[in-house]
Amino acid sequence: MRVISLSVENFRGIKHCDINFPVKSNLICMIGSGDSTKTTILNAIEWALWPSWNLQVSDNDFYRSNTNEKIIIEVTLTQVANALLTQEKFGLYQRSGAIEPSENDEPTDDDPACITIRLSIESDLDPRWEVICNRLEPKPISNRDRQALAFSVIGQNCERDFVWNRLSVLQRFAESKEIINDALISTLRNASAKADLSGLDDVSSKVLEIGNDYGVDFEGNIQNRLFINSSSISSSIGLFDQNAPLLQRGKGSQRLVSMGLNLNATNNNAVLLIDEVENGLEPYRLRSLINKLREREPNNGQVIMTTHSPVVVAECKNTELFIVRSTKGITTLQSLEYQSKPENQKTQAHIRSNPEAYLSKRLIICEGKTEIGFIRALDSYLQEKEQYRMAYMGVSVCDGNGDKIFDTAKHFVSCGYDVCLFLDSDKKATEKKKAELKETLKIPIFDWEEGNSIEEQLFQDVSNSIAEILIQIPIDDRNFQSVLNKLKHLNIDVSGTTIGLSRLNERERKSIGTLAKTNTKENKPWYKRIDLGELLGNVIFAHWDEIDENSMTKKTIAGLMNWIYQK
Repeated sequence: MRVISLSVENFRGIKHCDINFPVKSNLICMIGSGDSTKTTILNAIEWALWPSWNLQVSDNDFYRSNTNEKIIIEVTLTQVANALLTQEKFGLYQRSGAIEPSENDEPTDDDPACITIRLSIESDLDPRWEVICNRLEPKPISNRDRQALAFSVIGQNCERDFVWNRLSVLQRFAESKEIINDALISTLRNASAKADLSGLDDVSSKVLEIGNDYGVDFEGNIQNRLFINSSSISSSIGLFDQNAPLLQRGKGSQRLVSMGLNLNATNNNAVLLIDEVENGLEPYRLRSLINKLREREPNNGQVIMTTHSPVVVAECKNTELFIVRSTKGITTLQSLEYQSKPENQKTQAHIRSNPEAYLSKRLIICEGKTEIGFIRALDSYLQEKEQYRMAYMGVSVCDGNGDKIFDTAKHFVSCGYDVCLFLDSDKKATEKKKAELKETLKIPIFDWEEGNSIEEQLFQDVSNSIAEILIQIPIDDRNFQSVLNKLKHLNIDVSGTTIGLSRLNERERKSIGTLAKTNTKENKPWYKRIDLGELLGNVIFAHWDEIDENSMTKKTIAGLMNWIYQK
């Protein structure tokens, strides 16, 4: 079974949402910043396919708690169980995959046949499930029929999948009701007798197999045993690894086995919803899981998941990643699949090099590591002086990878991100590209006086005493003599074990900046690491009030601060 489209009205944080899911990938990973309604999308699908008649609804489940506008959730499914597609059930309600509200939706040979389930909830909080199409009046679908849908959710309650009950995936592996009842009656009649649960043990080998596949090891055979409370016998039966219940395993191991059980319960044809797939999992187990979920046959089921993890983003293919955004209650879904323009044909490379950037709203794209470190120092300064951090404004840093910074900027703009550039002005070839981005894409650019790198601009604009502190950074990172030898070539007065710059003019200080950025066999750059760039920035912001207000340093960074703070 697969979800191919979702329409939502007035549900929680979603005023309106109308999205389509791709048919060529069985793995869909929704990413985006916080409060973009990723989890609400999963909740909407779950509610529409809810297997019980008892759905707990409150006023808070309506958009802005406005119960005057009813909740409507429509989920369109394909590859549904044949038992639901008979003429007596919903066979007459099958639709074409391409559905428009006013069009004839009779299925064609070109599109997979689908059915659409609508959940509607009005102010009386009474949910109503129906199968709909454009040709016939809606037909109610019972909870018993909804139970035939191959659908599972992995959230914070995966422990239920290790106990035999009506909500557990174990129920799908065997008709267990009579076995469990007989076992409980037998135990109650003779507490000292061993309950015969052998009829449930067929699932044990499957659990062991799934554990091996998903990287969860067990000490021995998996058995089904009665849970015994202090003075009574529980009405539930669970899975044990030797004498230890699986419920005692770590959350990550529980989630891995639960995912495997749910996917295998219906011959791999299940729709599996996973909220925050990274929960409880180390990076190596997470990478293994993503590949395990992907390797299933393309036509067998579907996994729709959310993540806030850069590890997951980097591991996914661009065809599997979808950016979720919410603006004034309108939720949209954008694919990261290759764009049509030639400059955007390297999406996968961007994903691998900057996975964290896709989880933000706004991006400062930095030319290199020095700039990234400097922005980290700026973030600390904003927290200390202005009592806010960039994260509060949805701003993150992205590595532009040197000369690739312009392609990186174009890519993220094409993906809908608000970006600005922070880079040097020491290469004539880049000035034309800067002008192009400013004119065509309206991208703000924060740079320096023509011909200057960040090192040259800072040394030029600070006082001699601040410049001495800046030089101390490479001295501490390397050694005094190494820096001393480089400065002697600039005819700077160096005596004893100190470097005195009190007599330098602006031009001479800039020459130190030029030396600091030079990359040759004899001289390696002084600040071309994130940690060193941060130390550089820390010195600048520690003496921020001492720097001339009319300097390019002050103007550029003040402009960047304003961009960060804009709402």
